[in-house]
Amino acid sequence: MGSNHFYPEERPVHRARVDGFWMDELPVTVDEFRRFIEGTGYVTVAERVPLYDVRQWWCYLPGACWHHPDGPASTIAGRELRAATHVAYEDALSYARWAHKELPTEAEWERAARGGLEGAAFVWGNEFPPGGRTMANTWRGEFPWENLATDGYARWSILVTFAATLLLSVRVAVGVGVAVGIVLALRSAASNVKVYEVIELEDGRFAQADPPAQLPSNTVSVLEVVGSLFFAGARTLEEALPSPVSATRPAVVLRLRGRTNAGATLIEVLDNYADDLAEVGGRWYLSGVDERLAARFRLAGKLDLDHAVHLVPTLNVYGESTTHAIQNARAWLGTGASDQ
Repeated sequence: MGSNHFYPEERPVHRARVDGFWMDELPVTVDEFRRFIEGTGYVTVAERVPLYDVRQWWCYLPGACWHHPDGPASTIAGRELRAATHVAYEDALSYARWAHKELPTEAEWERAARGGLEGAAFVWGNEFPPGGRTMANTWRGEFPWENLATDGYARWSILVTFAATLLLSVRVAVGVGVAVGIVLALRSAASNVKVYEVIELEDGRFAQADPPAQLPSNTVSVLEVVGSLFFAGARTLEEALPSPVSATRPAVVLRLRGRTNAGATLIEVLDNYADDLAEVGGRWYLSGVDERLAARFRLAGKLDLDHAVHLVPTLNVYGESTTHAIQNARAWLGTGASDQ
C-alpha cells in the first residue's frame, strides 16, 4: 500500500496485511444519518463547536451542518439519498458505533478502493486520464477555493460508481459514474447559479436584490453571480440577465472576482449580451478580472474589448474593482460619449 509518487505521507510503498472484512458499498446517506440523529439525539461538531481558524483554507459558515448543507437557508429536502456532508471524524465514529460498525483503517480502505488491482498508481492503471478520459472525481481548478467541476462529477456520481462496482468491472463502473455524473453536473450547475442586483444604500452599505427583468435607461446596474458558470450554469446566467430592449444607454457591471477561467459557453453568453447592450448604446463592465481571466477573454477573440466590453482588473481590496467600474460607468454616462 502507499505510493512513492504523490504525497510525502504516503511513502514508502510497503506491504500490509488485513483480515477479511465487509465494507458498505455506498457512503452513508443523508436519510441514514438522519435516523442516527433522531435515534440518539446526537449533535454534530459543526452544530456545537465554533470552527473559526485563520490557518485553515475553509470558511466557517454559521448554521451550515448536515441538515443545512449549503448554509442555514438550505435544507436536505430532495437530498435524502445523497451522501451526508459536514460530518467530522468524531461524528463518523459516533455513527459507526450506533450502526454497530466501525470505520475502515487506511489499509482496509486502500484494499477495497483498489478493486483487486495491485501495484498500479490508480485503480484503473498507471495513466491518470487514459486516452484523455476522466476516470475519477478529482479537483479541477485552483485548490481549494475554485472547483471548476470540469471532470463532470456531481454529488450522485460517486454513489453510482460505488454501486456499479458490485456488478461491473472497475473500469466499466467508473465509466457509468462518469456518464451519470456529467448529466447531473449539468443540471446541478444550472440550478445552483444565482444572479443578484447589488444596490448601494444611503449609508454606503450594499444590499442584494433580485435583478430587474428590464434594464433602466442611463443608469448603472451592478450584478453579482454566484455559482459555477461552466456549461449549463452560463446558460442560467444568460436567462437571468436583465433585458436591455427598450432601454437607452444602460451600463451594466458584472462582478467576476475570484474566477480564473471561462469556458466557451460563458464567453458566448457575455459576447451576446454585449451585442444586445451595444444595440441600445449601452456598455458592459466586467469587474474583478484577474490576469488569467483577462488573457482567456483576449485569446477567445470574441468580446469587443475596450469598446462594448470593458475589463476592470481585480485589486487587493475587496470591492474596489467594482467601485472603479461603477465610477467609470457613471463617468461615461455623464459624458454622453458613444462607442460607435
